[in-house]
Amino acid sequence: MTSRLAVFSLFFAFFFWSFFFDSHSYIAYKRHERELAQLKRVHEGHKKNIEKNRRRLKELSHNNGDLEKYARERFFMKKRNEKVFIVIEE
Repeated sequence: MTSRLAVFSLFFAFFFWSFFFDSHSYIAYKRHERELAQLKRVHEGHKKNIEKNRRRLKELSHNNGDLEKYARERFFMKKRNEKVFIVIEE
């Protein structure tokens, strides 16, 4: 009877240790699973952003009028003898 209790106690202690405190524990597994899901969402966002930028680059490389408009709006470029006023709304 005592040996069964000892074996059961050792099994329970091993299970308890491996479930909560081991580096491959269930808690660590769940934490890594959540982190992986978050990284997948970030990855998808980056993929969408890359695709949007590729489409924009393709549009700008085929149309010089759009390229000039983009440069003026985004980088505040100007022509000679031209003044640019930047209005900041508060």
